[in-house]
Amino acid sequence: REQHYGDWEGRSYEEVQAGTPELYARLMSGDLRFAPPGGESIADLLNRTRQVEALLRPMAEDHAADTMVVAHAGSIRALAVTLLKLPRSTFWRLKVSPASLSVISLYADGATVDLWNDTCHLEAAGER
Repeated sequence: REQHYGDWEGRSYEEVQAGTPELYARLMSGDLRFAPPGGESIADLLNRTRQVEALLRPMAEDHAADTMVVAHAGSIRALAVTLLKLPRSTFWRLKVSPASLSVISLYADGATVDLWNDTCHLEAAGER
């Protein structure tokens, strides 16, 4: 599940900026604790991804199966920060393009990035 934007759900950035410029400025400031009215912050999203890690890590340690996670960019960023044990401040430094592929391998003692933000599969379709 992607970050919940509360009262801003379904609105464009332009609409939010025009309606509440001071709150929009806080959103754009990079403050991970800021939450849109009625929504959740990036910090909340990061906390939520810990639950996903709790499901994925035992499967990886038991070599039970490869697992695919299909999600929105913010959720993928949050999961990567969580699995790789990166500082929360790196959240916005991870680019996630639409329909991109990323591979993170989990091990008992950590995780590795094997592929990140790959979009070569879109080239044949002329989407890139």
